[in-house]
Amino acid sequence: MAQILAGILIFTSFPNLKPVCFFYNNWVINAGYPPHTFIGDDGTYCRWTNFFDHFPGNVAPQQGIYWSKYDCPIPKVNPDVRYTYNTNTDRCEREALIIALSGLGGEVMASGTRAAYAEVKTDTGAAKAGAQVSLTHTVVPDDDGQVATAHEGTLLPVAGNTGADGRFNFSFVAPLAGGMHTIKATCTNCTNEATGTIKVPGCPVPRLTSPPFSETCAEVLENLSSTQAQKEAACGALTPELIAGKACFEAKLAALTPAIPVVTTSNIRSLAYQAHLRQIWDRMERVVDWMAKHPTIQTACAARRAEIAAEKGCDNAGRCTSCFVPTANRRSHCLKGRPANPTPNFAQHAQGKAFDVSEDGTINPLLTQLAGRTPPVTVQQFLNAPTNCNLSWGGTFIDNIDLVHFYVP
Repeated sequence: MAQILAGILIFTSFPNLKPVCFFYNNWVINAGYPPHTFIGDDGTYCRWTNFFDHFPGNVAPQQGIYWSKYDCPIPKVNPDVRYTYNTNTDRCEREALIIALSGLGGEVMASGTRAAYAEVKTDTGAAKAGAQVSLTHTVVPDDDGQVATAHEGTLLPVAGNTGADGRFNFSFVAPLAGGMHTIKATCTNCTNEATGTIKVPGCPVPRLTSPPFSETCAEVLENLSSTQAQKEAACGALTPELIAGKACFEAKLAALTPAIPVVTTSNIRSLAYQAHLRQIWDRMERVVDWMAKHPTIQTACAARRAEIAAEKGCDNAGRCTSCFVPTANRRSHCLKGRPANPTPNFAQHAQGKAFDVSEDGTINPLLTQLAGRTPPVTVQQFLNAPTNCNLSWGGTFIDNIDLVHFYVP
C-alpha cells in the first residue's frame, strides 16, 4: 500500500519487491524525500537516492518502484563491520568473518604468563582490521584440595578490536593451582568460535586432610601441652596389659648403668587420628617421588611438600632421622615408620595396646648399651628376659621397621 502526503511517498509494505534493503524482515519508510530511509528491526538503516515512482493504471504501486543507487545499512553494533552490496544476491550483506586462536596449547607453570592472539580474517583469507573480539575461559581444576579460586587463570584483556594485521593480542596468566584451561574467542560477524587450551601443571599430590578437630580426641592430641590424663579421658585408656608391660620396661631401663629414661612420644589415639598420621606419611612419599620424576612441577609442589613436612617432622621420604622442633605452626610428629592401617584390627595405638618412645632419648642409648654386652643383646631379648615384659618391639618388623614402637602382641 502507498499514499502521497505533501509530495512525500510513504510505503507501509512492499511484499512484491526485492530491493537491497529487503535483507531485513520489516521496514518502515522514513518521511523525507530524497533520500528515503528504511529503518530495520535491529536499528540499522538503509536508504537510496535518485528515487523514481511509476504507477501504471491500477497496478499495485509497489510493483512500479525503481531506483538507481543504494546505500547499505550501517550497524549500530560494531559499525566498523559494514554491510556491502552483493550484486549476485541483490542484497546488502555483512562480511562472513573467521576467527582463530594462536599461541595456546602446552603448559604454563604456576603464576607464569603466555602471550597469544586471536586472528580474524574474511572468508577470502584477508586480515580483518577493526573486528570486535571477545574472550572467555573456563577451567577443569586438578583434584588437589585447593579452593576453587586458586585454579582460576586470568585473560588480559578479555575484549577489544583487531589491529591492521587482523590480530587481537592478549595474555594468559596462570593461577597457582593446576588445571586444564579452555579459552574461547568469538567476534562480531564471525561464523565460528575458536577454542584453545592451556594446561597449568599443579601439584598432583593433594594437600593434607585436616584431622577431625571437632573430635575431642583429635583436639587433645594436637595440643602439645595435653597431659596423659587428658589424652586418656578424650581418647580412651591404655589396656592393663600395656600399662604393665610399659612399667616392666621402665624398671629394666632404670636398672641400667647409666639409667635410661622412657621418653614417651605417643600412645592412645583415635582411628581418625591414625588415618591422619598415615596420610602424612603416604603423601610425603608421593610428593617426593613426583618431584624427582617430574622437574616441571618442582615449583608447583614446593608449598605442598613444606606443608606435609611440617606435619611429618622432616622433609624427606621414609623415616625421619632428624626431626623439626614442634611449634605452634608445625606439629612435627617425627614419624619413624609408616603408621598402621587405620582399622580396628591393625591400629594398635587406637586399641590402647601400643606406645612410642623417643629414638634419641630412649632407643639409641639402649641400642648402644645392648650392643656392648657380650654377647650382644637385641631389644626384644632385653624385653623377654630375665623378666618377660610381654611386649613386642617394632624393630623386628620386616616391611616397615619401627624402632620406636612397642606393643602388646
